Amino acid sequence: MMTRYEAWLDKKSLSAIDPSIYILDIAYSTPRTVMDVIDIAGRNGQRIAGRHARSNSVVVTFEIHEQDIARRQEVCAKVQAWAMRGGYLTTNDRRGQRLHVICDEPPVIDSALKWTRPLKVTFTAYEQPFWEDAQPRAAKAREAENKTLYVPGIGAMTRVEASVINTSGDTVDALTLRAGGTAMAFEGLGLENGQTLTIGYDDNGLLTIRAGDTSKMGCRTAESDDELMVETGKGSTVSVSGANVSAAFTARGLYL
Repeated sequence: MMTRYEAWLDKKSLSAIDPSIYILDIAYSTPRTVMDVIDIAGRNGQRIAGRHARSNSVVVTFEIHEQDIARRQEVCAKVQAWAMRGGYLTTNDRRGQRLHVICDEPPVIDSALKWTRPLKVTFTAYEQPFWEDAQPRAAKAREAENKTLYVPGIGAMTRVEASVINTSGDTVDALTLRAGGTAMAFEGLGLENGQTLTIGYDDNGLLTIRAGDTSKMGCRTAESDDELMVETGKGSTVSVSGANVSAAFTARGLYL
């Protein structure tokens, strides 16, 4: 059935599940935010110490145009299976953006009689509560070069990933990566010539640092920042130093 709106989970569309599905609306919300405030000594008012986005939800409303009550339940079960897998949600009105979600509220038929009643499915993003670019922005730098990585967005901080290739002709044990006001330094890497050190994240948003299949997390120095981060909506300086290597930095813009 032709529909003006479309939603995909990991590139599988809702309307493609069955011809009887008609999407009525895709409703967005702003991320739920927690403010950290402290009292001001000796007078009224408070100061904002920090603000943290906690989660973000999207509600997809649709109809199943099927009069056969058993068949309608079958179609709804297919939508439930599609939704409960979660994944990267994309929509046709937010082109080039994605949101990593789980299904908080699957659709349920609450009346066999009212077969035209709209159904709803609620998706929520917890690990990354902002919509992000489906394709990251990139900047490349060689040893001792300062390059600018411009990342669009609303001003929120976004994570930087990096891929560092050893081009020195020898084994690299130490190097430092910088992005904006953050830095990661490494010792005892044992990165062989031509080998690549990769700093990235898994599907659960957990940091990984690897050379091939070998974790190099233990090579990060205690003075290093927990993550490489830059501010969206501006250009930030990225660089690599300490060894003759080539580094590619990537980051995704963030949006409400």
